[in-house]
Amino acid sequence: MRVGSVFSTRGTGRRYNLRLCLALFVTALCISSASAAEQLQDPMRPPGVSAAGIRNAAVSARNYTLSSTFIARNHKGAIINGRHVQLGDMVGNARIVEILPTEVRLRRDGRITTLHLLPISVKTPAPTE
Repeated sequence: MRVGSVFSTRGTGRRYNLRLCLALFVTALCISSASAAEQLQDPMRPPGVSAAGIRNAAVSARNYTLSSTFIARNHKGAIINGRHVQLGDMVGNARIVEILPTEVRLRRDGRITTLHLLPISVKTPAPTE
């Protein structure tokens, strides 16, 4: 082992370039993973509802989509246009007036509109021969 080889300046340009390339690579990796994370979808979001649809749900006063209802002892709620609502809440220009297990009633301009959950398709066993 040569004395002074630890303090040698030989090859420092290569080490600097390697560190710079590594830093740039890590930065690019972080940026690409952040943009990939924006494209991930929420697994708990109701089907057919996009993030933009949730933001624009209050704006859309004509089309209401009932995704689910929640009935508990002290609480009744529903998911309409991707938003959790309860009795008395407003959805667009309509007010929630009743929540039942399979439907929700809205009052808009003095008229009652009933939203129904989609029917649940139940698979039946194939007939045996």
